[in-house]
Amino acid sequence: MNKQPTQGEREAPLRSLLASAALGATMAVVLTVPVYGAARLADSGLRVAAPGSTVGTVPLTAVIGACLAAAVASGLAATVLARRTHARRLYLSLASAGFVVSLGSPFGAAETTATALWLCAMHFTAAIGVIAPTAHILGRTTS
Repeated sequence: MNKQPTQGEREAPLRSLLASAALGATMAVVLTVPVYGAARLADSGLRVAAPGSTVGTVPLTAVIGACLAAAVASGLAATVLARRTHARRLYLSLASAGFVVSLGSPFGAAETTATALWLCAMHFTAAIGVIAPTAHILGRTTS
């Protein structure tokens, strides 16, 4: 017998995904800020320049903002994919592709190889923090 889900049953996965996005944002910041601190202590300078602009140091607020933006994008993608078959697999493919694409910016903007590697480490820790909780929730709610 095919029973239609109630309003509460339909909202539960959405609430779980929103909670996972919030957890992902928190985890990304908690994991990435120490890497930022280590890069600053290592005196890499974290100096970057977008094409056509002046050289500047990556501020901590930009790191935190990027973590939050990644978590929002991840949460939106997961919400769209949640009702699909194989949502977790699709989400992991999309998130992995986004992570790989994001690695281009450190090498395009960094003034030194050390800065590029520190920025890649920050991208990696942010990705772990953002992707893991959402993939876990998608695995539970869509199987």
